[in-house]
Amino acid sequence: MKLSKESIAGILEKERKTNPKVHYISDMTKANEFAEAVRIFNGRSIMAYGIEEIHEITAASNSLVIGLETLDNGKILAMERALRIAKKRKVPVLLDLTEVNISLYRKNTALSFLNRYTIDLVKGTVEEVQALIRSQKKNRCKKKNIKDEYRDFAIKNKTFLIVEAEEYYITDGYSEFYIENNSMDLNKKIGLGYIFTALLAIAIGGVDNRKEEMVAILIAVMIFSIGCSLEGNKINECYKDGFFKLKELFLDEIKNIDEERIYALGKIIYNFKSKRVNR
Repeated sequence: MKLSKESIAGILEKERKTNPKVHYISDMTKANEFAEAVRIFNGRSIMAYGIEEIHEITAASNSLVIGLETLDNGKILAMERALRIAKKRKVPVLLDLTEVNISLYRKNTALSFLNRYTIDLVKGTVEEVQALIRSQKKNRCKKKNIKDEYRDFAIKNKTFLIVEAEEYYITDGYSEFYIENNSMDLNKKIGLGYIFTALLAIAIGGVDNRKEEMVAILIAVMIFSIGCSLEGNKINECYKDGFFKLKELFLDEIKNIDEERIYALGKIIYNFKSKRVNR
């Protein structure tokens, strides 16, 4: 499957014109780096420094990012308030499952959000997503093929799901997309998760409807994958000069990826499942 140049260009142009404002409630140690990545992709990251600001800032945002790495009661209260406003104002929400599998507390928090609010996109590794699925089903259901489990999860929670493995698996429960994952080597060296999250936040915040969201998500994943396809010798040479030099190289690479490169290099394997997954 290949997206047309016109559809790619149309989504990228819409994102540029929207200049999405992304409300970030996640790991504070990554806030500045996340904001830098969002800015590179024609957006603006905003944060509420007091719970009194949550309503106004979420309402003015184009997307909301919820991360679970550093939870406490105060942060959960802020997230709850932001999610209520996002649901009311139809602000798209990205739930980042990073490290959700570490504790029951994190899994229960994620499931509570999924059960009570509108979550447009969930992303996580195989281990993180499977841990959440097992918790949601409480091991009561007969084990299925893992892709059936992923589709079932997406349908049950009315969300798009991205599973990060040797290739990216993306589904809405009915369609399945596979995109090459070239980030493994770079991820080990500099950790790119926050940049990937920034790209996805821009994707869901820069479009108008669910159909466009799906295309924008696919484009964001392809941009990230293409950007990670740096030559090994270039990676090693920059890494000798330190972490920041390699990160700078990657950001320079990824911000210059346009519709021509996405069309030429972006490869998607697509399957359509005509029947709803049984639960």
